[in-house]
Amino acid sequence: MHTGTVKWYSHEKRFGFITADSGGDVFVHENTLKAAQLDTLLIGQKVSFTADLKTPKPRANSIMVTANPERRKSVEEFEEEWGLRKS
Repeated sequence: MHTGTVKWYSHEKRFGFITADSGGDVFVHENTLKAAQLDTLLIGQKVSFTADLKTPKPRANSIMVTANPERRKSVEEFEEEWGLRKS
């Protein structure tokens, strides 16, 4: 089991990324959330997950929320912060 923090998740796009505590980003798809009976992930949530982190494009196979963020950033705030959204 690995641990990390939700970097970004879009309910509209049905995917997002976790920053693993050991380094690197891990893809997470909506189907993984459904299997864990989760509706969405919040930026900054602490999670435990299974994945093969040695592959070129790691993907979470299972996930469990372990702690919620103090303040939730909106998807818009995240996209602006990372230059993914033009003002």
